[in-house]
Amino acid sequence: MALGGSILLGLTVVGAYFKTLQALPWPRLLLVLAMTQTFSASLVTLADFLWYTSYSDWQRLYTLLIVLANAALAGLLLGRAQQILAERPGTLELAKALRTAYLIFIGLALYKTYGLAVNGRYLSFPIEQFSIPVFGIVALSACRWLSPGQSADRFAAFDGLIGWELSCKRDRVAAYLLSFAIVGMVVGESLAFMVGRDFIQAHPGIAEGVPVALSYTLKNGQLTTWLIYLALLSLPFWTGKTQNAKV
Repeated sequence: MALGGSILLGLTVVGAYFKTLQALPWPRLLLVLAMTQTFSASLVTLADFLWYTSYSDWQRLYTLLIVLANAALAGLLLGRAQQILAERPGTLELAKALRTAYLIFIGLALYKTYGLAVNGRYLSFPIEQFSIPVFGIVALSACRWLSPGQSADRFAAFDGLIGWELSCKRDRVAAYLLSFAIVGMVVGESLAFMVGRDFIQAHPGIAEGVPVALSYTLKNGQLTTWLIYLALLSLPFWTGKTQNAKV
């Protein structure tokens, strides 16, 4: 049912922008179609998973809010992708909306990471909730790569992605915090293994225990995916400022 819903949603979005999409060269058209279907699948998966794992009114309210936030961000990302691929200048309104949305999602990601670090064994990784923000960064970077005149080392620069120069020095703090969160998650999970009685008996000594604990930590597929998500969310803030982005 989720697959059918995502396909239907994707076709609906494509139908709404059909006339605009017709004018794009086929490589750019394929990228927009892939973005649309990926966002649709992510949105349907998010709504389906969170709704069926909500057991209180507060959880259902959170599900509604996070689904609406992801849907709004997906719409903004598709709008920005069309600007880049059609080689139209960015707009201040859309850039401000994208910037605000990403800062909110980054704040939420840091909060979720703190919860995982403190009570990681009792919480699931919120991967579905951040798939659209992460895929959006990758997709807009790919759009810029397909557009002429882009600097190869600035595809993921935040100002270029959103279409306007709005960055300030404080934005680098987001990159630092996300990077610290990555390190903190690895250290925290490794320590959680190392303090276990069975682990200490099997691997006495720090020199022997640390490599084993790290290997156990990095073999956790959900944890590794979450670390990659955090790294990708931080990437646009590491690449530095660009000149006032026109596309």
